[in-house]
Amino acid sequence: MKHFFTFLLWYVSLQVYGQFDPLTATPIQCGNQLEGTTTVGCHNVVSAGYCGSNYNQYTGPEKLYKFTITTPQNVSIKMAGMSADLDMFLLRSTSPADCIAESSLPLTSGYEYIGAYLEAGTYYLVIDGWSNAVSDYKLALNCAPSTGIPLCNFAENLSCGQTLTGDTKSGINQIQGPYCNQFCNYGGNEKIFKIEVPFKTIVNLSATGFVADLDMFLLSACDRNACIAYSGKSGVNSENISVTLNQGTYYIVLDGYVNSASTYSITYTCQQNTTPLNCNDAIVTNYSGDGSNLRFNYIFTAPQGYTFLRWKYNTTILSTSSNVHLLFNASGNYNICAEYLEVATG
Repeated sequence: MKHFFTFLLWYVSLQVYGQFDPLTATPIQCGNQLEGTTTVGCHNVVSAGYCGSNYNQYTGPEKLYKFTITTPQNVSIKMAGMSADLDMFLLRSTSPADCIAESSLPLTSGYEYIGAYLEAGTYYLVIDGWSNAVSDYKLALNCAPSTGIPLCNFAENLSCGQTLTGDTKSGINQIQGPYCNQFCNYGGNEKIFKIEVPFKTIVNLSATGFVADLDMFLLSACDRNACIAYSGKSGVNSENISVTLNQGTYYIVLDGYVNSASTYSITYTCQQNTTPLNCNDAIVTNYSGDGSNLRFNYIFTAPQGYTFLRWKYNTTILSTSSNVHLLFNASGNYNICAEYLEVATG
């Protein structure tokens, strides 16, 4: 009987400390600005880590909120005015592991912030105290309709060797994240750039001149989920990406972390990945006649980075096809020229 009781107690404890009771959630809605506290009327339900972490020092009492949105929204939540270390967690359900985003800045930052793109549904917000912390606070929940995808129609064209300057204040906030770094909280406006890569190329991207925290993301399509590289340094540090890309269209996004807006200078340079052309290998010649004529097949093949233009006899254009059959009227010496373009140099 003693063993049964011990097991039962452990089981009940696991359920109580494993998730929140939705009936205790205080309803809030978009546009609300309110004052709250964890000093009274709250209990310590969860001590272990949220969002799959192993932190077990959330021993302060929690305050649970609930809100519902009926259409996709960019949601931003800000908490300030704390006198002790409170953190915020945005959940899909009442399970602390079912986490969308978190904010666990140090108390010295003066605020906590969560930004996320959310589909229609009901969500839970937890205010929890680190190491027994309790405090009053001010909370604001704001929402804005969003498609959650970049506005690539407004992308600025950026060419290899070019530098563009501007300010993200003139952009539009469509994306809260996550990109390929799995962070949300990108509540600042985005500036988007488009590059065309003509062939396999080493691409170097550099963004400098910040006065606030901007991060840089490289997308292979007009979708944040198509992120293939990023640079996410803290503060006003410059951001750099260097990657080898195949031929295609790519998008670069400068986005502000935690509502940041900043000036910028973005530079795109490229290094051709071109194999030197050997004419002995590039031109293949075969006899294609029937034994009674002088008919020859000429084929131009070249590595990536070269474009065939035309076959010429002296100044006469014979064909613009890289694979051509030429019939000669008589034996002799003929100057047949293959003209081509090295794409990187023109």
